[in-house]
Amino acid sequence: MQRVGKKYGFSPKFVRMQVMHQFLFYLIYGYRGNENLDQVATVNLLKQRDNSVTDEIAEEMAPIYSEDVDWKMFVPPLRTYAGNTV
Repeated sequence: MQRVGKKYGFSPKFVRMQVMHQFLFYLIYGYRGNENLDQVATVNLLKQRDNSVTDEIAEEMAPIYSEDVDWKMFVPPLRTYAGNTV
C-alpha cells in the first residue's frame, strides 16, 4: 500500500508553510520587480540568454516584472493603499 504523500505528491505541513512564508515575505518586504518593465526588450534579453525561449513561448508568457530568471519574474506588485506603508 502506497503512502498518500508519495501517491499524490503532498508536502509536509512545515515545508508548505516555509514556502508560503518566503513568498509572503518577498511580497511584503523584499519586492524588487518593476511594473513598467519593457516586455519586448525583456523577452529579447531572455532569448539571448537562453535558446529555449521561442516566439511561441514568448507569446504565451505572462507579464514579466523582473529580468532575473526565477519564480519572482512573474509576480506582480501588491496594490498600495492610502495609509499603509512598510
